[in-house]
Amino acid sequence: MAEILVMRHGQTDGNKKKVLNQAPCPGLNEAGRQEVFDKAFTMEDIHRIWTSFMWRARQTAEIAGKLHGVTPEIMTGLHERHLGILENMSVEQIDALKIVGKEDIIHAKNGTRYVEGKYGAESFDATVGRTGRALKIIRRKLKLGQRGLIVTHGDAGLALCAAASGVPMREVIDVFHFENAGVATIDDAGNVSYEGMPVLESRRSN
Repeated sequence: MAEILVMRHGQTDGNKKKVLNQAPCPGLNEAGRQEVFDKAFTMEDIHRIWTSFMWRARQTAEIAGKLHGVTPEIMTGLHERHLGILENMSVEQIDALKIVGKEDIIHAKNGTRYVEGKYGAESFDATVGRTGRALKIIRRKLKLGQRGLIVTHGDAGLALCAAASGVPMREVIDVFHFENAGVATIDDAGNVSYEGMPVLESRRSN
């Protein structure tokens, strides 16, 4: 049995200012580096680490890698969901400019708002598809008894959990939200826990 942990990158200044997918890709701020160190320090032995190519994720993976003596590997498909014309804008700017029609906003139960498949934003299905393909490759690479760490992003992390469990992402966003340095655990059956609490029961048929 192999265990897979999914970790969102640590905080950036863009996260702090609620800027969506800030460009150029920012690095972690001091608080982000510390929260990643603290979280990775509490993890049991990590044998393999895969990361998004984006700088904030790579920095997070490097911190975890140094603690566990593992060199992170970049994996295609783990990058953050593209938000089209909303990229690099703050939530306040989007609201003030009224770029998004009210009918196009998906309101999650926790208050987080999403736009998908419009305004050039990547659809949930597309994100689940590519992260799921990455997960399949990672599962094949992990050996029996090993623990792997995937470092990714907020929406991409939710998509990974959707792909693993078979629960549609439209439902997943109502169940939990990846905070900076938040960690989910995926078991072999596709069940998902977040920060130690069960959140998604697998609907996979095999």
